[in-house]
Amino acid sequence: MSGRLPAGRVAAAVGPETGFVISTHPFASRALGLLRRSGRLAVPAITYLTDPSVHPLWISSGVDQHLALHGTAAEQARALGARDVRLIAPLTPRVAPRDGGEGSRLRAALGPAPDTTLALISSGSEGAGDVRTSAPDVRATGTAVPVVLCGHNERLRRSLEAEPGVVALGWVDGLTDIIRGADCLIQNSGGFTTLEALSPGTPLITYRPLPGHGETSSSALLREGLAPWPRSVPELGAAILAGTPVAAEGIGRQWAERTSLVDVLDPGRAFGLAS
Repeated sequence: MSGRLPAGRVAAAVGPETGFVISTHPFASRALGLLRRSGRLAVPAITYLTDPSVHPLWISSGVDQHLALHGTAAEQARALGARDVRLIAPLTPRVAPRDGGEGSRLRAALGPAPDTTLALISSGSEGAGDVRTSAPDVRATGTAVPVVLCGHNERLRRSLEAEPGVVALGWVDGLTDIIRGADCLIQNSGGFTTLEALSPGTPLITYRPLPGHGETSSSALLREGLAPWPRSVPELGAAILAGTPVAAEGIGRQWAERTSLVDVLDPGRAFGLAS
């Protein structure tokens, strides 16, 4: 992939007062790398690796710096040839730790009894993956009511609405508050929703991840101690019952010791990349 079309658009968008450019998408990063290698981009280019695992498409030889969320991602980026890899605190919504209030409101909205455990199942904006199996599996554990985020996938939502004991939601706003109100979040892709769960301390579980990048991201989350990866219904039930979040204060300290992306926005102060 040459990236020539997005590269041209990026070059046209970068004005003379720009200090540097940050990419949060692999295609944009490849366009930036092409521009830097060809001399058409005079300012430094930075890639912010938002996923737990680094896909090869993320890495472009022309990019000056790569920012990783944890050690596994940093190792993968270096192995793929990334230049100047740094650990950075993730850019997550500034939310308070869970206090139970959100859970009460969520239960009131959905109908389950106040003491019911709610397992939120995330499947991305398009409702991708083996969610039609994951939801009944959660129900079969007898530990929680599965609440599925179907995104824009109306066929999935209608299908799951016919499943007894399963709550299916379409596209919702205020996802961060919903995640705070759930007892756990079950993910299958390692997307940004995982950070939305880790930020307030909602327990995170991997189950039936998407093949390929979803599995490598789940492996990274497991290796970093951020999310268990049960492989069977009994193991899933045990993970839900454990209900132990990654200690919010512990991961908060870990991230607090790193440079924030906000600091990167001050050219030269954080990484010495002022043009």
